[in-house]
Amino acid sequence: MKIRCIHGYFIFEEEASGEVSDFMSFFGVELVALENFYTFATLAEAKDYAIIGGMYLGAPVTKTYEGKPWEIMRENNLTYHFNNDLVQPIETITDTTDIQQSGSYFVARGLIIPGALLNGTRIKSYSGFYIFDQQKFKYTEVSNE
Repeated sequence: MKIRCIHGYFIFEEEASGEVSDFMSFFGVELVALENFYTFATLAEAKDYAIIGGMYLGAPVTKTYEGKPWEIMRENNLTYHFNNDLVQPIETITDTTDIQQSGSYFVARGLIIPGALLNGTRIKSYSGFYIFDQQKFKYTEVSNE
């Protein structure tokens, strides 16, 4: 299953039928269909605008912006912490992560929390896969932008 985290917003895409239901069962999370992808239930409620002084998915808005949810999250320095099921300011994330090079992939223990620190730098976006038969997350790109 393909996984993209764009500025703290998650997009899951099936490569084979049934991957989303298997992923939900295995990890105990709820993913919902949205457009042509799946995302966490909390993120499915995201609007295409945010107004300064208001709230965006429960987090304070610091900049009025209209666009895709991941653009709004980027502009307002927000991210989704899936373990807590909260959208929050990225600077409040205290988790750290360790990523190892493994051939042409990066490997981490589990799904990376956006905003987690890696050697003092915050991970904001990444792309990768969950390989069911290996029970591993493999990442093709990890970015602090």
